[in-house]
Amino acid sequence: MHRISIKEKQLLKTRIVALRKVLGYSLEELAKAAGSTRQVVNSWEKLGKVPDWFSLENMKKNINVNPSWVMTGRGEIFNSLIILEIVTHMASLNCNIDELLNFVRFQKFKKN
Repeated sequence: MHRISIKEKQLLKTRIVALRKVLGYSLEELAKAAGSTRQVVNSWEKLGKVPDWFSLENMKKNINVNPSWVMTGRGEIFNSLIILEIVTHMASLNCNIDELLNFVRFQKFKKN
């Protein structure tokens, strides 16, 4: 089993928290999308525990998350259709769309 460094754990935690916030999900909602529990998602966010294959595949299937992005930060978070749906949803909730767009722009620059 590959051990991940403290830095990698911190980046993983940051990506999972960012994913949940971009989606506007609670721990429970992300857990449901991952086919997991609130406690497990909390361990990803707080302890840097690595999501198992089952959870990554469920997130891919249920919310179109790119498992490679979750694990490595490489690639797109979602396909462009999902981003449009998220922006539309956030606008309907009067959320700060600029914050979301800055996050998406940061991810695009980061991967280059």
